[in-house]
Amino acid sequence: MEDNVSARTIARITGVGYALIFALAIHANFAVIGNLPPTDEPDALVAALSSGDIAIGVAVAELLAVMVCDVIVAWGLYHLFRPTGSAVSGLSSLFRVAYTIAFIPVILHLQTAARMAGLGVDPVLVANQISSYHAGFTLTLMFFGVHLMLLGWLIIRTARLPRFVGPFVAFAGFGYVADGLLVLLAPAWRAAHADLWTLAVILAALIGELLLTVILLAAPVRERANG
Repeated sequence: MEDNVSARTIARITGVGYALIFALAIHANFAVIGNLPPTDEPDALVAALSSGDIAIGVAVAELLAVMVCDVIVAWGLYHLFRPTGSAVSGLSSLFRVAYTIAFIPVILHLQTAARMAGLGVDPVLVANQISSYHAGFTLTLMFFGVHLMLLGWLIIRTARLPRFVGPFVAFAGFGYVADGLLVLLAPAWRAAHADLWTLAVILAALIGELLLTVILLAAPVRERANG
């Protein structure tokens, strides 16, 4: 691949893909889904969904577009780091693609909730669909977290990108994996500390992935990696 496309070009394409992921995912999850009433208020939730004030359809479209971008980013990162370690690079990208595939049916819970709300289905069942989205998002991010941890190791090992980025990326991945494990193994503790814990995971992800995006878009990229 790199005989025809330079490492710098691959990095820039990957960086653009990552920037689009940031813009689309942040709007969908925070500006749209984040404005929904809580699931323990099912009547208010159904009212918001059926009123059309919450553009769930837009959020679904944005998240599906994010999935397309994720595949492009997985392709770019694989080719960018393949000279450093093809097995680890392939495994890292495979986990990102696995997350993408697993997350698609999770997204559809949002569309199902909106449709059920419009049909006058029991509000509790509608709220369960939104709860399933949140739980599924957290669990599928475990695949994404493993991807980031492997990617962080690759960045540390290679000379293509500044090595200092690697620990931040790996720590962001660790946050995703730890969050998913808490949902599975200690749901009561996570629920009791949900606000603070979620903030910590989000901050780690923003720092690590935003830093990676900036580096991919702007930093010099060596055409040959040093193992």
